[in-house]
Amino acid sequence: LSRAADYQERELTSTVQTMVGLLGPLMLLTMAGFVILIVLAVMLPIMQMNNFMAG
Repeated sequence: LSRAADYQERELTSTVQTMVGLLGPLMLLTMAGFVILIVLAVMLPIMQMNNFMAG
């Protein structure tokens, strides 16, 4: 029973490490998406105003 518990603990630790390893890049991409949305929300009205003034 002790060996089974050790095996399960190692398997769980490995799974958690894999999930944490995948979560880092996923969070980076999510944050990059939010930054792009904020930049577009600021820049698009400025560009539209520029086009309105030009013509």
